Amino acid sequence: MLWTSNSTDEEEARLDTPTTLNLVEQSHSQLQCAALGGNPPPQLTISLGDYIDISHRMVTETFTQLRGNVGVKVMHSRVHKWTNDFVVTDHDDGKILSCSAKVPGLPPNITSTVVRVQCK
Repeated sequence: MLWTSNSTDEEEARLDTPTTLNLVEQSHSQLQCAALGGNPPPQLTISLGDYIDISHRMVTETFTQLRGNVGVKVMHSRVHKWTNDFVVTDHDDGKILSCSAKVPGLPPNITSTVVRVQCK
């Protein structure tokens, strides 16, 4: 899930993943990506354009908890990457912004959106 709202709610995030992300050049924007489930917790990678990994610019939070009854507990993981300082330039217009969640042994789950940059 990739979104720009302030919510970290899974259902809201699903609804907020836009097909186009409209941003103003050289303005700081909030960007978030989250993955729910997986054991071990998924590794998140955020990329812009031709495989340019921007994950290192983001804060990563990982939460894991056991849920359920004694003897049948299930481990639930949540990985959340975010930044309040996502900045684009006119060169980023039309690029694909992707969030990839990868768990060993499974294909990645990728959510993508097109970046549209409004020039000042």
